[in-house]
Amino acid sequence: MIRLPSNVWVRLLIFTLDIWLAVRLVIFKPLTLMEEVTGTTPLMLLSGLMSPVSNMPRVLQLATYANPLRFGMDLVRRVYLEGAGMHEIAFDFVPMLAIAAVTLPLAAWLFRNRLA
Repeated sequence: MIRLPSNVWVRLLIFTLDIWLAVRLVIFKPLTLMEEVTGTTPLMLLSGLMSPVSNMPRVLQLATYANPLRFGMDLVRRVYLEGAGMHEIAFDFVPMLAIAAVTLPLAAWLFRNRLA
């Protein structure tokens, strides 16, 4: 049986993923569907979704640290498959929040300048 995290942690996870989705929508909004798919496919390949990061070449393993999906996939995998608690997955939020702290102001700036 899969243990689900308490409501507070589920809300925190959803909030973090919502921030990432909002940033992606602002950045990729003016792109066509094909441009968006080709822009997100490398992120999916480097996230560990399709193949484990440990099986990738060392250069790609280092490149995955810039990909917030890597940490999101690790977080979801450990919560749902291993029943990890918040104290075990807290460090997965740090890189995602750091990337959001950089990309969210950039996305807001791009949004303002494209409307003007």
